Amino acid sequence: MSQENWAKDTADGIHVGFEHMPTPIKEHLLKSLQNRINIKNVYHVTEILYCPRKAYLARMHPNDIKMHVSSSWHIYRGSTFDALWSSLFDVNQKTYKVEREGKTLTGTLDFVWLDEEKYEKVLYDLKMPKNVYYRKKEGAGKIYSEQVQCYLAMAHENEELLDVHRCRVMFLADDLVIAEVPMNDKILDYVFDRIFELSDALETKDSSKLEGPTMAWECKVPYCMAPAWYREECAKCPKYPL
Repeated sequence: MSQENWAKDTADGIHVGFEHMPTPIKEHLLKSLQNRINIKNVYHVTEILYCPRKAYLARMHPNDIKMHVSSSWHIYRGSTFDALWSSLFDVNQKTYKVEREGKTLTGTLDFVWLDEEKYEKVLYDLKMPKNVYYRKKEGAGKIYSEQVQCYLAMAHENEELLDVHRCRVMFLADDLVIAEVPMNDKILDYVFDRIFELSDALETKDSSKLEGPTMAWECKVPYCMAPAWYREECAKCPKYPL
């Protein structure tokens, strides 16, 4: 049994691991996440902030991206609850676009709600990780903070939600953590710099100058969906996070 399946069988008939999930459910999970169509010069907030090298691979070699069932489940779970819970709020699932120099950034906020103590509107981003151990110690962290900051900045760029000046990321797993995130007026400059870098890489078919993810563990199976040959190329990159 391969290491990538993360499964263990015991002698008493107990089977542990996502590979034991009935095939129709596995196929449903995998197919449900294959709905994003990459359009030239249109970039999503998440692909830019998470790992531009993976974004390059997804656009240049889309058939080489193989989603693991365990990763599919965690994304599917988050997306399902996101859709159900966001709809409870008047402002929810709002998509914004910002264009600079022929490149378009698109992103969708989860919902806006009141701080029930200060009675101020707050933009929320919902996350459902495997656990919240590090979130209790470190707060939202770099990537999640940048993501929610970006959504608020995009709303303001479109002259909407101008009365919202606060962000939060809500993590729900074995416990609940809500992390305050400050506004960042410069976040769109940073994101578009990364977009221009990715666009140049796609034009030249050279990803060697692109940054990888913030944390080295994100480059490993099952967190990285890239094939082995591409992860080997990443390991040679000067910006590899190891």
